[in-house]
Amino acid sequence: METVLSYHDSLLKKSDVDLLEGAGWLNDKILGFYFEYMEKEIFESFSQDVQFITPDVTQLIKLYEASDLGVFLEPLCLPQKELIFLAVNNSESVHQAGGSHWSLLVFRRSTNTFTHYDSSGGMNTSVATRCANKLTHFISAASTPKFTSYEQTPQQLNSHDCGVYTLCFAEVLCRKELLKDEYSVLNIITTDYIKKWRSETRDTIHKLANK
Repeated sequence: METVLSYHDSLLKKSDVDLLEGAGWLNDKILGFYFEYMEKEIFESFSQDVQFITPDVTQLIKLYEASDLGVFLEPLCLPQKELIFLAVNNSESVHQAGGSHWSLLVFRRSTNTFTHYDSSGGMNTSVATRCANKLTHFISAASTPKFTSYEQTPQQLNSHDCGVYTLCFAEVLCRKELLKDEYSVLNIITTDYIKKWRSETRDTIHKLANK
């Protein structure tokens, strides 16, 4: 399969990029790439304060024992991060990509809170809670963090846009909290916003590939 882009730790094939067209359900490769893109490009100047944990590492957090996670998490210096973003999937396999739904889990040190943003009701609440409980061992929080679900999270109107919503939530929240944009997750992320994001991200990948 044709390779379209090699970007830091992300390798995107044509079949991955094609998922951005129409009704494609985004896989872990696209989510991992965009987390890296936000870290390396959009919010690079905030790298000391923000950590984007890629889907493959989040899957390990969810399914491994906390005692086995240090080798993956200690290099991320999580105790020094003010914001931590995780793309959560409901797959129960550590050996292959899968699952049927993505959502966003965010840790804010300022409020000592994990907040879950789920575009399909509470579909991923249990797996997000599991990730939060495991991650607590590695963030050096002042006390046990509170877990909450954001009740006004925009909801998808189909079965395939959960990954796009997850990435848009992460980017909009970063713009609001780091760049002080005057937007809320509720009033900016619409179906039109989702469609535009797909198109713009596809263009971004091709521009990076042509550099």
